[in-house]
Amino acid sequence: MNRKERRRVSRKAVRLEIYYSTPMDIFTSLSQNLNEGGIFIETDRPAPIGTVVEIKFYLPGDHNKPIETHGVVVWSTTSPPRKDTGHPRAGMGIEFESLNNHDKERINKFIRDMKS
Repeated sequence: MNRKERRRVSRKAVRLEIYYSTPMDIFTSLSQNLNEGGIFIETDRPAPIGTVVEIKFYLPGDHNKPIETHGVVVWSTTSPPRKDTGHPRAGMGIEFESLNNHDKERINKFIRDMKS
């Protein structure tokens, strides 16, 4: 699925605790939104575009098995919060690079269940 196709996949605003690491550091932060293609992580210190990020998080109600994958920073912002951008906090958009089909379905089911 290319980047444009991933953008068409429904994104859901969700606050999850995210554990992530770059080649230089390990962090814990919160997500702002999620879909099977990627995640937006709130941080005042976003990694540079192109940085590979290892990610681990648990979906609510499913704390037995985390979703663990890696992705690439495809965009970031350190701008002051603005409601009109859809991203009122500083952070970075991560595009998943190696999410397996089982975890994609877990994310999609979680998003579908949130809509009900």
